[in-house]
Amino acid sequence: MPTANAVWSSCLVFFVAGRLSMGADHPVSGDCPPGFEVFDKIIVEALDQSSATAAAFAIAKDGRLVYARGFGRTAGSQGKRVEPTTLFRIASVSKAFTVAAVCALVEAGKLKLDDPILDKLAIKPPPSIDPKWSKITVTHLVAHRGGFDRQKSGDPMFRTVEIARELEVAPPARPEQIVRYMLNQPLDFEPGSRYCYSNFGYCLLGRVIEKVSGQSYERYVQEAVLKPLGIARMRIGRTQTPFPNEVRYHENDPATAPNVFTGYRGPPVPTPYGAWCLESMDAHGGWIASAVDLARFGAALDLPEKFPVVAGKTFKLAFFPEYFHFGAFSGSSASFRHGPDGLSYGLVFNSRKHRSDRDLCDALNDEIRKALAGIQNWPSHDLFPKYLK
Repeated sequence: MPTANAVWSSCLVFFVAGRLSMGADHPVSGDCPPGFEVFDKIIVEALDQSSATAAAFAIAKDGRLVYARGFGRTAGSQGKRVEPTTLFRIASVSKAFTVAAVCALVEAGKLKLDDPILDKLAIKPPPSIDPKWSKITVTHLVAHRGGFDRQKSGDPMFRTVEIARELEVAPPARPEQIVRYMLNQPLDFEPGSRYCYSNFGYCLLGRVIEKVSGQSYERYVQEAVLKPLGIARMRIGRTQTPFPNEVRYHENDPATAPNVFTGYRGPPVPTPYGAWCLESMDAHGGWIASAVDLARFGAALDLPEKFPVVAGKTFKLAFFPEYFHFGAFSGSSASFRHGPDGLSYGLVFNSRKHRSDRDLCDALNDEIRKALAGIQNWPSHDLFPKYLK
């Protein structure tokens, strides 16, 4: 396995090569049925109009995978061709799988949506805890109404060095340590009183899942949610050393940043490889997945007779009529959609920004939705058996 320094050095080379190759040839792999060429055009143009050099897109309709494409190379001009099954960081799209895990525990009778989360944590609350913490329920966290406002008090998931120093532990702080630190902080508002998007709320859900299931967060999601759907490759990513079938990421705004793994000491690193800790973001942003994996998850929501794990009323409450989520970090952009029309898709890139300065998947959203609405004849084939071997 390459050392972290070797990975960082190659990523810096990749960043430079990636910028020089914009507008170059982008190899394409996978399956594109007649009439779906518009999606190839959209993605290739997006690669030409951004610093991304790799992407994948998969579309499912009525439980069948009908389009699956990979674009570009995994690591600049010298990398392998991207396949529809190549792994990408999916950032906040990870939250969909945390919600699914919560639903699975509720359906199994091990958790209730109105359970106070303090009763479900393995960490004993401090005596001086803000009394409002006792009012936070599972539903509040799922709905981003837990009482945490990152605009007011910051996002602790991106403060892992500072929290580690406060707790006198080695950086970066890990989820349990972040939770222990936050239990000593006041809430920003009364739980349930308003919506405020919270990564930390989903970190808490990850710890609830671990306590109730008796397994690690990653293992429970894999066993209870992914395995029944035939999704075998998804896992929590690694910040510094990518997995073999994973793309390499790059960012130019900024290209480098201080390293959280050394407590900001030493030379800067490529931003996607140490400016923050992916492992600490497990339940709110840590998963790596393929576009096919995302499409499979969405398709399964329409096949309760085949996948009983999604048959319960809790899943319907969480994912119907439509579920849509963007995700973005430095070096990645992702989106997932499942709708009442039996249409699901997963879209992933290895860089964040479109030349419009919007996140890539956000910039393409309207164009993709318009193209999907224009499809008149949906194929009868199903590509899932080909790609979920």
